[in-house]
Amino acid sequence: MTRRIIQLKTLFISILITFLSFSALAEKRVSIEFNSQRILAPLPDGYCDASNELVGLFIMDFLSNQLSTIVGVTTPEPKVIFTRCGFENDLGNAYPWGYIGLERNAPLKMNQKTYNKLVSKLFGNSKIMEKMGKLVNDATISTLSEYGFESVQTNLLGEVGTIWKNENVIVYKATNKFILEGEMLIENVVGASTVLNDVIVHYYITDIENGITSPLENATLFIINSKRLVQLN
Repeated sequence: MTRRIIQLKTLFISILITFLSFSALAEKRVSIEFNSQRILAPLPDGYCDASNELVGLFIMDFLSNQLSTIVGVTTPEPKVIFTRCGFENDLGNAYPWGYIGLERNAPLKMNQKTYNKLVSKLFGNSKIMEKMGKLVNDATISTLSEYGFESVQTNLLGEVGTIWKNENVIVYKATNKFILEGEMLIENVVGASTVLNDVIVHYYITDIENGITSPLENATLFIINSKRLVQLN
């Protein structure tokens, strides 16, 4: 009898450990209120919500200043900042970092297929992308000057192109180049956009050239993540 009890206890502990292990590996998600809707947004594997931590607060402040300076273009509203888990308060190792931005699916209420075609068309229009690049460059230089960078040159939204598109998402990339105080910095940005009825959810991950991640790796994360996003909403 005693042996049977020990066996049952051992089995229970094994099941509990297994459950806790799966719980620890379970996807992380955030709840976002936007446009009178609640969006459940899963975070890409390996990333944690840093919105209320040091890195998140700093990046959110920068993004808010930068985007508010862009005039005449509707930009996604940043809602969540995420970093690699364990690096939420490490400004010295903030890369790669990402954010989730939302925008209304209006005035044209598009489905994913239509949105994919529109974005691909815009990326293929050199005049539009040149205009967009100038707006983003000017806004970024203005914002960086507020943070003390006086000698700044930028070439943003370079090498823009679509990586993947399907019924859940369109994934794309761009390259940002900076010369800050004489030092060159190159960022690879991967974005992913999913249409959810009245809201379009945008994810972005930014890493430095030859950094911890690659654009292909981040694109793969977003393709997997988009399926979760659609299933949750």
